[in-house]
Amino acid sequence: MANESPILLEVGNFLEEGVPIINEGIKKAHAAMQPIATDRMQNNAVTFDKIKNPFAKLLHEDSITIDFKKMKIVVSSGKNYVLNESYYLTFQETTVDIGPLNLNGNNYNMYRLYIDLSDSTLKIQKANDVIGNNLTIAYIYQTNVIGNENGIRIVDRDGLDKFNYRVPDSVIEIRKMKNPLVKILHADCIEIDYSTKKINLLQDLYVYLEGNHTKVVNKADFTPIDFSNFPVNNTDFNSYVLYVDFSTNQLKFSQIHNAKGKNLVLTRVYQNTVYDNSEGIRVIDKDGQLVSKSKKNEGHDLGYLYIPNKINIDTSAKTVTVDESQYVIFTNTSYNVPVQSINYKEGGVSYLKKLYVNKENGKLVVSEHGENARGNLALICMWYGSGTNVNVIAPFGNEQRIKIDGYKWEDRTGTGGYNWATNKFVLPKNLYLLKGVPYSISSQNFCYNKFTDNDKLMFELVTPNSQESFEVTGEIYSPVDVNLNTQIVGIYNGDLNNALQKNINLRFADPLNKTKKDPNVLCIGDSITEANVPYLVKWWLQKFGFTPKMLGTIDVGHSNFGYGIEGGAPKEKGEGRGGWRLTDFTGATKRTDGSIYLKSNNPFWNSETQKFDFGYYMRKNGFSKVDYVVIMLGTNDIGGYHVEKETENIGTPTLEEILAYMPIEFKKMIDSIREFDPNIKIGLNPPVPAGQNDSFNSKVMKYTEMMQYHFDEKIPNVYCLGSYLANGKLSGKTWASNQLTQVDPYNETKRGQISWDVHDAGNNQMLNTLWTASWIINQLV
Repeated sequence: MANESPILLEVGNFLEEGVPIINEGIKKAHAAMQPIATDRMQNNAVTFDKIKNPFAKLLHEDSITIDFKKMKIVVSSGKNYVLNESYYLTFQETTVDIGPLNLNGNNYNMYRLYIDLSDSTLKIQKANDVIGNNLTIAYIYQTNVIGNENGIRIVDRDGLDKFNYRVPDSVIEIRKMKNPLVKILHADCIEIDYSTKKINLLQDLYVYLEGNHTKVVNKADFTPIDFSNFPVNNTDFNSYVLYVDFSTNQLKFSQIHNAKGKNLVLTRVYQNTVYDNSEGIRVIDKDGQLVSKSKKNEGHDLGYLYIPNKINIDTSAKTVTVDESQYVIFTNTSYNVPVQSINYKEGGVSYLKKLYVNKENGKLVVSEHGENARGNLALICMWYGSGTNVNVIAPFGNEQRIKIDGYKWEDRTGTGGYNWATNKFVLPKNLYLLKGVPYSISSQNFCYNKFTDNDKLMFELVTPNSQESFEVTGEIYSPVDVNLNTQIVGIYNGDLNNALQKNINLRFADPLNKTKKDPNVLCIGDSITEANVPYLVKWWLQKFGFTPKMLGTIDVGHSNFGYGIEGGAPKEKGEGRGGWRLTDFTGATKRTDGSIYLKSNNPFWNSETQKFDFGYYMRKNGFSKVDYVVIMLGTNDIGGYHVEKETENIGTPTLEEILAYMPIEFKKMIDSIREFDPNIKIGLNPPVPAGQNDSFNSKVMKYTEMMQYHFDEKIPNVYCLGSYLANGKLSGKTWASNQLTQVDPYNETKRGQISWDVHDAGNNQMLNTLWTASWIINQLV
């Protein structure tokens, strides 16, 4: 890319830290160094001479002192050496007066500190005004100095020498970044051939890394990469990456989400487009023709976020918000990004997305990876995923200064530890169980604050016959029918003075003691209920000796989520309606313009009274009696999905709006059911947790907490159920697009991405419905 070379090379310098490692012979020869190259790189290399104002590395600590009290820049005697390309040169020992520049809070100009190669003199000038052949040493914005942190000593306005306040890791080294994009130094070093589906290394691979050129792969040791297993054409919507595995120094090619560990990214690939390092990579198209360099995507500028944690990407609401006006710094200037909030279009959370800022007006822009975003844009970051499982690829370490779903970088990476101080337990007061049946309970499903694996967590629950200590999953079991008042207790990091505790009642029933064997059950919900809940509730009841009748106006069942009872689950009567929100049942779904959208096929909607009418539903369909109504709604409200979202311009409520209307809409349903028959027992099940969608799961946890607050033991015959407590997030979920790769031809183990889906596979459906069936049996006489 014609415009990318200087940008990427400057990124490398911008992120570098410390003095490059050089051998002892070169160290001893410093004094004799001459500013003439003895061994220049080959002409096909991307040389400094071909780049405008490249960054150059100061070779000594404190080569330069910038004194903001005296407003002077002083070059230290004997330390005036700088790295230029593959050799070293000296520059004049001098003092520069910066007083006239007025570097204070009212000066919003970016200045370039540079060496004028025409006279080897250190100079400072507005970044955009610098002309000629120069080497950039640093950028100065007010009293902020960016670049060559170890080579520049800073004295602040109060005369404080900030040498002892320097933190070595304050600059992010490329080697410490996850998957940084680096520059290939030689032209046509790599060949990507779409006609043979091969990637070839044409010469030793050198990249620009930490202020120097570094050989990362030897041509003699390289075996051509065969990517024929990947379509990589216009029918393939996956993003790929060509990278160097830092642990083995091997060149590799894979889908971008499978590039694990520490790697050096050489280019991103989507269908027939190679996006980066156009000079270093030659492309052969599917017809065997060399692709012209001019046809490649030229990319965009790169921006440095100046203030941390003031931009948040909400992957659930599909919004990007700037909480505080700030400057984004570029290689030669800076631009203001005002407070704003933008929406971006729906798309799979596993798709790579890009966040830009428009350099002309400061507006944010989001695009899919395969889209060619146009305009005077600068890239802030790319991301896929959500919450703490997000993967962020960004220049200048921007991944450490941007929030995803409210999570700061240290929260996403786990460096900040588990947030026990704000944790709490989201559990109903009663768990309805059966004697002789072991139930699993997952702490990840009842802890308000999410965790994946933390050995410092410990939970304890005393059951009728055992004491269960567990980190993630415990077992609840009783050999006898008994109602046990007990508690669940958790501690973190062994701190016995800050334990969390919540009282619960374990209610174990014996199915053999129940005389009523024929309950009438109605299951109401969305696609989660549609996916076999009526049948599996019936199946469990039958296994325990009951003959239930399932009510409903449609046959529901779903076999596309995998696993479960061998042979599949037959359809059963119910009211599981895929893509429906809670508000669709109660007639309160809003369009984007605020008007109400009513479902024409809502079986509970009384057009005369214009409300949810359970008696109307029962009479119209000839149902005389129902004993149990099981409701599971809220998944589509929280996820922002609606089956008619596009055709009817359905709005996307915020979590705050959902938590406000949820108790009102549930109360409409409960009141109508109780008006028909106050003896009907109503079980409220919260949405099930998704796979790795932490943003969704966090919102579900808040939703469940408020459901229990409003309805747990608050209304006669209304129960909050604990069916969600056992659901697994790995083996109990569907797998993303079923794209699994067999790891070995002699072994059927496969590799793939854990699902983001909210839908349970059949095995999780069985767990969930066991708890619901156990509640029904508990209530029977």
